[in-house]
Amino acid sequence: MRGPDFFIVGQTRSGTNSLQFQLEQHPDIFISNETKSMFGIETEIKSKKDYLAQFMNIKQKIIGERNTDYLYWEPSALKIKNFNPNAKIIMILRNPVDLIYSLHGAALSRRIDENISDLKKALDAEEKRKIEQKENPNKYNPFIFYRDIARYSKQVSRYIELFPRKNILVISFEEFIKNPLEIFMEICNFLEIDSNFKPVSTAKNQLKQVRSNTLHSIANSVMNSGAQQKILKFPKIQSLYDFVNKTNNRRPEMDPDLRKKLTDEFRPDVDKLSKILDLDFTYWYKT
Repeated sequence: MRGPDFFIVGQTRSGTNSLQFQLEQHPDIFISNETKSMFGIETEIKSKKDYLAQFMNIKQKIIGERNTDYLYWEPSALKIKNFNPNAKIIMILRNPVDLIYSLHGAALSRRIDENISDLKKALDAEEKRKIEQKENPNKYNPFIFYRDIARYSKQVSRYIELFPRKNILVISFEEFIKNPLEIFMEICNFLEIDSNFKPVSTAKNQLKQVRSNTLHSIANSVMNSGAQQKILKFPKIQSLYDFVNKTNNRRPEMDPDLRKKLTDEFRPDVDKLSKILDLDFTYWYKT
């Protein structure tokens, strides 16, 4: 039975949805949002047999899977290695300060356990939350530990230690946004498929601001109650909520003092990452 030949492992909030949208268009690739995970935080499928059953009768040349758990979640790299030692790994890395700001906005917008609207206060709460997490595992979604998510060097090292370097492609989020077709061609060459194919490029998974915090709080309470599954059975209920209470207005820029503080804080990890990959990411703190 066939399984994935390549894995898009992350990072979250770094264009992986847009990349998958492009790859889905390529006639040589099968990759789907319907694929259930076996290597991430939540193991939706327990057995290898059931996992592989998802790829029966696939006609495309290669199969891919995307899950942004796989970069951050420590066990994922070894699980993927044991499943397919020859797998190709794709990761997109974004300026860690921008990632934190986007991740916090996503946590607020999508009801992922975040109730602190001020980013500085949310960052200040991390240590207290970690103590609470130890006392009560699974109290918090791991993706609201923003600093941990944004420290890439340790996450990337797990893959560097397990897979041949030639099997790992690291993409700059900023370059992907600037030159999506050039990056797509690079990925096709990496996957050894036709690089002349030109996909439609469009931004996916963009954040929307809420119009009413009160309505948003009510929705949070309902969705975190036992009524969640019943409510989600109503057709287009999520789309209706988004239409009523979300706007395309851009989120305000991060506070400059906080940005500088975080940039200085992450500089040593960015230097370490650049050395590990032999790629220069120092522009993240130079610009």
